[in-house]
Amino acid sequence: VQRDIERRLSSFGARLERVEHVQGGHLIGTCRMGKADGVVDPDLRHHGVENLYVSGASAFPTYSPAHPTLTIAALAIRLGRHLARV
Repeated sequence: VQRDIERRLSSFGARLERVEHVQGGHLIGTCRMGKADGVVDPDLRHHGVENLYVSGASAFPTYSPAHPTLTIAALAIRLGRHLARV
């Protein structure tokens, strides 16, 4: 899928910016949250793609030494509540 991802998503206007192979660790911050300089807003809605929400560690604006699972779950619950109101 990684080699074919750009072709699969090109009809949505997606393009591959870069691919890095990281050995171990948690891959986070690829769609970081931020009002002006982020990829998603505080409600996890993508700034450039209508009705696209990002849930998971990719929305983290920074990394901490703590394991990310509980924060990911909290953001997912928060996003679910937000979407239920929309």
